[in-house]
Amino acid sequence: MIGLLGGTIAAGIVGLFIERGFLSRLYRQEFAQILVTFGFIYVITNLHLWIYGTYPKAPPMPAILSGTVSIGTVDFPTYRLAVIVIGGLLFYGLWWLQEKTKIGAIIRAGMDDKEMTTALGINLTPINIVAFFIGSALAGFAGVIGTSAIGGVNLESGVDMLFVALVVVIIGGVGSISGALIGALIIGISTALVASYFPTLGVFVMYVAVILVLLFRPSGILGRAT
Repeated sequence: MIGLLGGTIAAGIVGLFIERGFLSRLYRQEFAQILVTFGFIYVITNLHLWIYGTYPKAPPMPAILSGTVSIGTVDFPTYRLAVIVIGGLLFYGLWWLQEKTKIGAIIRAGMDDKEMTTALGINLTPINIVAFFIGSALAGFAGVIGTSAIGGVNLESGVDMLFVALVVVIIGGVGSISGALIGALIIGISTALVASYFPTLGVFVMYVAVILVLLFRPSGILGRAT
């Protein structure tokens, strides 16, 4: 529990530092933001290499979640089912915040047109700070609870997860919580199915999905055309 809380808060603080110090200065420069993000991944990766070494790490799994649950004739790891439930709760909370609250409406307006939103007298700076801190903290939270489900983390995990996150956003549509869920389900299920029959082809599934979406729906499944 201490590790989960510490990882969540630390990720939020680091993400806030990156956003305030760098990304906020690159408004509407998506390519530059991606390059800066990649740069920080390599910086953080090498810091971890210096502190922890090259061996993969995995947090201990809670004893209460170490068993399996039988559904029909299939046994599912209890921990993975718990991660799915937690992910579903987080999705609902984020969807409600974005779609059903005044703060969510302001965030969506700021994403669409920052200048007009500011001209209406809305100060976006504190809202951006809180939103980015929450996003970064949730990334840290997901990293802590997800490592046991995927067998631990290594020095390549940051780059691997960034690619998956970008693919999910492209498929689902930028700015859409529901789109992110749909994109994640498409990538997760299709990759698992293909890998179960053709192990060497599983890694290519998400790239094929991205190509198809960019060809027929460039704004994403639930994204808005710009």
